[in-house]
Amino acid sequence: MKIDLRSRSSSKGQFCELFEVTDWNREYCAGPEELTRALDNSPFVAAAYEGDRLVGVWRVVTDGVLHAMIYDMIVDPAFGDVGIGTRHLRRLVG
Repeated sequence: MKIDLRSRSSSKGQFCELFEVTDWNREYCAGPEELTRALDNSPFVAAAYEGDRLVGVWRVVTDGVLHAMIYDMIVDPAFGDVGIGTRHLRRLVG
């Protein structure tokens, strides 16, 4: 299994699907338009893909000077035990 780490999610539709599949949207109850806006308004988005399939997303919100915060660190449950989250988190903070 080859997982590519990219600096931007290229599929907003897949982001919305991942948000639903992982139950992240249960509390937010955000629609596709709101989720797309959240993605668009995040200064940095990291994504993990297996081929063309989005399997992980991390959004970083920052003031661009001193502080940054990682939001929505989401990994598809089918890929939960292969270290995608750990690899990506190391990349983001390293």
